[in-house]
Amino acid sequence: MEGLAQITSVACPTVDDCWAVGGPSTILRYTGAGWSQEDISTIVGAGAYLQAVTCFDASDCWAVGSNGSSQSLMVRYTASGWAVVSTPAGGYLGGGGSGLGGGIACDAADDCWTIFAGPVLADGNSQGGLAHFDGTAWVGASSPTLTDGDELTDVACPATGEWAVGFSGGESPSGAPPSAALIETNLTP
Repeated sequence: MEGLAQITSVACPTVDDCWAVGGPSTILRYTGAGWSQEDISTIVGAGAYLQAVTCFDASDCWAVGSNGSSQSLMVRYTASGWAVVSTPAGGYLGGGGSGLGGGIACDAADDCWTIFAGPVLADGNSQGGLAHFDGTAWVGASSPTLTDGDELTDVACPATGEWAVGFSGGESPSGAPPSAALIETNLTP
């Protein structure tokens, strides 16, 4: 598969069914016989970058990222194929102020989480939060108290509860990098 610029995430609901996403406008599928590229440019545009993918099962996958113009993009795979889904209000999906990194995770068809970055603040940092899918719609969810420079970057949904991670503090005036931190566990809608 020539011409692929970047693969950012992979999810495998079964040993013979995997999805990989990236950009520009890239979704790959592994079916046990090899990888093939899905043509999604007609639904997401040619410049879209997907940052994260998750699959609850072989017929229910989600991916988040940007449409190439710093606007949120969320797509869902069902038996009908990939389709664009309305994103929750509040910011850029996939985490990271620039949308890089980030995550989405599901532990059931009606229990998915994603991270969004909030508006960019005057100091160049952004704050964000969490969105939860309840089987019907994505809505903002309670999230940890974030201070200026704190940012969530990934989420996971193991059977024992949801986890979100990120970093704290942004870049200091001295140029020191932010500190990695576990920001929240056992998230609730």
